[in-house]
Order: sequence, then C-alpha cells, then structure tokens
Amino acid sequence: MDKPMSPQERLAVEVQISEFGQTPLTLLSEMHPTKKTRILRISDSRPGEDKAVLASKVKMLSEENDRLRDEAEHERYRFNRKLTEKE
Repeated sequence: MDKPMSPQERLAVEVQISEFGQTPLTLLSEMHPTKKTRILRISDSRPGEDKAVLASKVKMLSEENDRLRDEAEHERYRFNRKLTEKE
C-alpha cells in the first residue's frame, strides 16, 4: 500500500475493504427442498411380532426412503437448473 495506486486500483481496494465480511441479504430466491425420509420407530412394531413381518416393514421403508431420496435429487437438479437459467 506504500506505492502509488491508480484511481481504479484505489477504488477497488476501498470497495473490498468496505464489503469485507458482508453477506448478501438473499442468497437464493427459493427455499431448499425439505428432506423427506421415514423412520421405523420401535412403536411401529408390536410385541411378539414375527421377524419376517418386521423385516418386510424395514424393506418397505428402505425402498420408500430410496424413492424419496431420488425425488429430492430430481427436485434439487431442477432447482439448480432454474438458478443457472436465470443467470
């Protein structure tokens, strides 16, 4: 900073100093999609329930969670694509 600067360089440095640490008021114009998953709770199983029945519930929820994850990834892709199209 000891050497002389052009007016453009000086303005650039002043702007950097004045905006240091600032964050934009709005980063995104839309909210992020919510995370969608289901959890098998202990209360969902009944005392003495057959292990095969419980295993089928776990498999069903696992498949549903996979489907929800795929839908969320697709929503995220469309959301990001919308953002890049606006730019």
